[in-house]
Amino acid sequence: MITGLLSAFASGVLTIFFGVVFKHAGDKYDFKNTMLVYALFNTVVFLGIAQFMSGSWVKFAWLPAILSFASGAVNISGLMALQKAMSLGNSGVAWAFCQAGLLGPFFFSIGCFGERPDFLQYVGAIMIVLGMIFLSGGDSSAADKTGKSNFVYLIFAFSSFLLACINGSLGVSVSKIAPDFSIAVRSFCMYSGTVVMLAVFKLVSDRAKIVINKPVLIAVVLLAFFGLSSTVTTFVALNELAKVDMASITVPVLQGTAIGGFALYSTFVLKEKCSLLKWCGIIAIILGIVFLV
Repeated sequence: MITGLLSAFASGVLTIFFGVVFKHAGDKYDFKNTMLVYALFNTVVFLGIAQFMSGSWVKFAWLPAILSFASGAVNISGLMALQKAMSLGNSGVAWAFCQAGLLGPFFFSIGCFGERPDFLQYVGAIMIVLGMIFLSGGDSSAADKTGKSNFVYLIFAFSSFLLACINGSLGVSVSKIAPDFSIAVRSFCMYSGTVVMLAVFKLVSDRAKIVINKPVLIAVVLLAFFGLSSTVTTFVALNELAKVDMASITVPVLQGTAIGGFALYSTFVLKEKCSLLKWCGIIAIILGIVFLV
């Protein structure tokens, strides 16, 4: 059990580091360019894994492939909204908004697949909603950097939440309709969607010029390392905790660590202001996730 808990905590810490590199890349470099190189890298990696693993393409089906492709496109759109929110206001608050996207697949599974959550899960959903209301509280902390209104910042933060809800719902759909769909092929389709969406964004904004230099490559390698490491440690946590019938606490430990840790990073390292009301919102979302899953 200790190994499982430590793995879940480690996954949360790795997710924090992913978020730190994610924010740094958005602040210092062309965000769309960096994420496009990152997505291209992952597309090639997962295509190679799918080709290497025997039977990966045996149960290929177009519907889950299309849904996975759409998931990648929606996911990167949400990340772009998150990056914009981080550039306008408190990064920890914006990060918490995006992580609250767990509400999407929760209600989607109830409405479309007839799942029946228990009372505590409904309590968790309500706490997440209350947390988002607290985070939306108007004060100057969301307008420190640019002087823009709290409303503009919240538009992008809330957009990242909505897109995270849609992305999670697409993921649930794939798992429900095609549970045997290869993870490698699914990941390849998802990153392909990400590449296409980013290519469209770049074509519109700067003629699709791709820049690959040392800072971009360093950011891509770090994003890939932290992203993959977080995924691996999550699987280890799930497997270890499942042995003692505690797999359900993996996500709360992971997400709670990631949200709380990144909020502390934005407050004490980035020196971003965060009011007591917003801290209450962050804590409410963390507790809501614990009850929700």
